[in-house]
Amino acid sequence: MYRNEDVITLCISDDTDARYHNVNFSFLDDVEQEFVKNYSAYKITKAKAYEFDKKFKISLGKFLHFYNENRSKMVRQGKLADYIQRVDDVKDILGRNITLVMERGESLDDLVQQTDDMLQDVQVFSKRSTQLKRRVQSEYYSYQCLAVAFVVLVFYLAVGSLCGYGMQCLWSSE
Repeated sequence: MYRNEDVITLCISDDTDARYHNVNFSFLDDVEQEFVKNYSAYKITKAKAYEFDKKFKISLGKFLHFYNENRSKMVRQGKLADYIQRVDDVKDILGRNITLVMERGESLDDLVQQTDDMLQDVQVFSKRSTQLKRRVQSEYYSYQCLAVAFVVLVFYLAVGSLCGYGMQCLWSSE
């Protein structure tokens, strides 16, 4: 059953297969369009019961004959339309996937470039840290040498003040 503006179309069917329901609704739609095309809205609203029965009977008979004769073809066309729709959906999905892969490829190229840049930065950092480590170690050894020299000098001055700076008391046994 369809209801559009002032026209109600009704079709009674004993089809149990759901595939034939689309054919029935197509029949109702075509009948309603033909009826509205043939009669004005004013004439339809002012019509009395069964007024268009004789006038529209021929057109209705043509629709009945067409839909009864071509019913199985229309069901197959419905299946074909479903398959075409599915193929279109798959094409759309594949198109989106290809676009995403291309975008991912671009982002992967960016990541590879960033990785190369970071690797160069790491190599520079490693070289500079090695240089700094060597400089700190050399300063440490320099301070150690200075400390040893200072201790030796203090010891020499202490012993020199007791025995003289020629260290005669250490060499003489008297």
